[in-house]
Amino acid sequence: MVGWDRRNNKNVLFKDSYKPCATTRLIRSVNSTTPENYTNITWGLRPPPFPINITETKGCNEATLTASGGISYQWNGGLTPNTATNKFMSPGTYIVTVTNANGCKTSMSKQIDFSPNFAVVSGNTNGCNSVTLTAAGGTSYQWDGGDSPGSASNTFRSSGNYSVTITSAEGCSQVISKIVTISNAPVANIIDNSIACSNISVLTATGGTSYLWSGGLTPNQATNTFTTSGDYSVVVTGANGCTTTLSKTITIGAGQTAITGNDTGCNSVTLTASGGITYQWDGGNTPNQASNTFATSGTYNVTIADANGCVSYLQKIVTVNPSVVPTLSIAASTTTICEGGIIRFNPTYTNAGTNPTFKWFKNGSQVSTAQIYTANGLKNDDEVYCEITGSDACSIPFISNKIKVSVNALPSVSFIGDIIVENDGPKTLKPEVSDNVISYSWSPITGLDNPNIKNPQANPEFTTEYTLTVTGTGGCSVEATIKVVVLQEIFIPNVFSPNGDGKNDQWVIRNISDYIGTKVQIFNRYGQKVFQSDNFISPWDGVLGGKPLPVGSYYYILDLANKSKTRYKGSVTILR
Repeated sequence: MVGWDRRNNKNVLFKDSYKPCATTRLIRSVNSTTPENYTNITWGLRPPPFPINITETKGCNEATLTASGGISYQWNGGLTPNTATNKFMSPGTYIVTVTNANGCKTSMSKQIDFSPNFAVVSGNTNGCNSVTLTAAGGTSYQWDGGDSPGSASNTFRSSGNYSVTITSAEGCSQVISKIVTISNAPVANIIDNSIACSNISVLTATGGTSYLWSGGLTPNQATNTFTTSGDYSVVVTGANGCTTTLSKTITIGAGQTAITGNDTGCNSVTLTASGGITYQWDGGNTPNQASNTFATSGTYNVTIADANGCVSYLQKIVTVNPSVVPTLSIAASTTTICEGGIIRFNPTYTNAGTNPTFKWFKNGSQVSTAQIYTANGLKNDDEVYCEITGSDACSIPFISNKIKVSVNALPSVSFIGDIIVENDGPKTLKPEVSDNVISYSWSPITGLDNPNIKNPQANPEFTTEYTLTVTGTGGCSVEATIKVVVLQEIFIPNVFSPNGDGKNDQWVIRNISDYIGTKVQIFNRYGQKVFQSDNFISPWDGVLGGKPLPVGSYYYILDLANKSKTRYKGSVTILR
């Protein structure tokens, strides 16, 4: 290796001490003849890295790591730390140092996450009568006893050492054992020391070392005194800490006695006593029954005896009011109507208070609650009556007189189409009427030969609408109308000036509106059609395609929509 010595201005020969994977490199000048004149240069080196790899294989409560990329391996743990493949029984982070063929070393770390004890069992192993334990951490469970050995949660009712096999999703199993201690609840009892018909009740609980009542004067003692009837419970605790709960219903004195029922009534009052097995009233219709009816006001007492021979005395003040009977009569605005007519029914009443209620009935069915009943749609022989109840609490309903109505049928009248008169003389009016028509009245009478007969002759000068009123039996009337159309003679002008001055701007045929369906055609002098209408009603304005036609003469053909289909021909001149 040759270098340049700038100080001496000459080449220098060096000797290199490089070795693979060395951490330092020495270069020495060899131009000098003595070692003390050698020139040394030392460099710090970083060994070149080379690729290595670690693969992991998990088992049950273990993991196997395999390193690759070298010829020798050294782990910081495991069962075989100086081999490429190493088995680990605990989770953690492990490092392997790999040496290659050149003697170079490279290190790599790997974290193992498996849990060697994946399963747990929770729950209190000491209990009264039973203990419930719950296993977790697996997908299936199998106990060696208990109420539900195939479930995660299992209940045990006797002491012993119980095991559960817990299997994970990977198929790994772990067995956990628990020692269960079951203590028995105390055998408790309640002794009733009460005195019949007294104002207190004394109960004594037995079978435990401590007691807790839900009420009473001494709730923390075995013997407890109660002054109120009701349901009570006591928790009895044994020497082992287990408890038993008992309940007791007690009745103080003669029991719960009462009188129920409304003490105010109309004509009579019914009261009912309760709480005993025998009853004795000092009045009423049934004095030796629990339920008794009183017809007069007063103060009444009842003696009640229960099954224990205890006696109670109760009292009730009774008020009996007499019934109030109103009166009612009804009147109709009329009792005979035509079909579809209206009748108003008015009530007259007494002794009903300030705000009585009404119920109106038609043929026995209720139809209204108004004070005044306005009826429509009545039929012949319908019967109407009313029921009134006064506003007094003791008012009783009262039914009025009944009114029967007579309903006369309406006659009928109609026409089939209008009549057209075209200078061909009078026309006979022919209405269609029902058989019960007894009189006729036409209006107006202009153009009629007789306005009071069924089929008069009509010859009006102008179009006229006639109304026929027919009257049937019972004086009922209806009406209908018919139009007599008088066709007027048309007038066809021969000139018009559509110049926009507002005078004679259109070709107007007088009375043409009487002839619906009249056809008009107009031609210019060359025979070309400039206008056509199959129902000429609106006047012609002398325009073709939006543009005014030129001044000049035009020729029309008009087919009148009359009986004879008269055709008119002529000319019309346009002026400006």
